Amino acid sequence: MPRLVDHDQRREELLARCFELFAREGYAGLTMRRIGKELGVSTGTLYHYFAGKPELFAQMFQWIRTQDIRALAEFAPPGLPLARRLELLQDFVVQHAASMSHALRIALEFHREVPDAAGRALLRETLDDYRGAIAQQLDLEDPQVISAIMSFILGILTQHTLDPERVDVRAQVKLVELALVGR
Repeated sequence: MPRLVDHDQRREELLARCFELFAREGYAGLTMRRIGKELGVSTGTLYHYFAGKPELFAQMFQWIRTQDIRALAEFAPPGLPLARRLELLQDFVVQHAASMSHALRIALEFHREVPDAAGRALLRETLDDYRGAIAQQLDLEDPQVISAIMSFILGILTQHTLDPERVDVRAQVKLVELALVGR
């Protein structure tokens, strides 16, 4: 009797494993054959779920973005004062710094390797989604403030990626709170 496969679950498993692989190996250094080998699946299995590496990457990036935004939405219940929501954002960034640093590194390499309009659109959509999640969590409407917070977080993650032993993510994110609520 043939085995029943939940294709959506299988696709998500592949995407999760690809995220770690792309974080470790980079976009340019991977082929579908190498991805299949590293994941222990045939290239036929990969092509069953993805038309090629660009589609696999786009779906992987959308998957991690969805995971991060879902986790952020669950992190701070609505109705809390801004100072408390900022503290929770700080906790979120600290707890997810490694994963977010991986996503940033992957995005920057993808931007370099695939500088076409579709690649830029994927990255722009990702940034817009993260900005929207931050705006919702902090109950902010000013796009300039939201962009500044996003830039600050990306800067912290960049420093964390380049020099993880010397960057205190919690202390850096605390500065956002000081700037917004003066504590």
